[in-house]
Amino acid sequence: MFKIIARIVVYNNSLEEIKDMVKEFYKENINQKLVIVDNSNTGYLKDNLLLINNEIEYIISENKGYGHGNNLVIKKYEGQAKYFLIMNPDIFIKFEDLVKLLNYADKISEFGIIMPKIIFPDGELQYVCKLFPNPFNLF
Repeated sequence: MFKIIARIVVYNNSLEEIKDMVKEFYKENINQKLVIVDNSNTGYLKDNLLLINNEIEYIISENKGYGHGNNLVIKKYEGQAKYFLIMNPDIFIKFEDLVKLLNYADKISEFGIIMPKIIFPDGELQYVCKLFPNPFNLF
């Protein structure tokens, strides 16, 4: 069983956008797996990403939406990982912070979802907590 399976859903994203995150995710072995879901249905990043790390799983998928891409991985790996991590192609998480997040998750053990503090590259805090959609905050 994997400690964590992370997935990134891509659609016409550049290699430049995700290569550093892929390298960082595999900085050390913590029994992790990274799955890239390519919603462009072309496999345009596959060869280059596998050169960075050949442990990546690359799924070429018809574009049925971002959520569908994430759900493909959850369904495929259900019961095979302690944690699942949703990563967008435009984010970067330091390996050390990922380990802290996993240690915290192990410590509290009973939760549905954990969201880390998100900061801009210049260190400014991003306020990404959102309200549930309703007619007053949708527009």
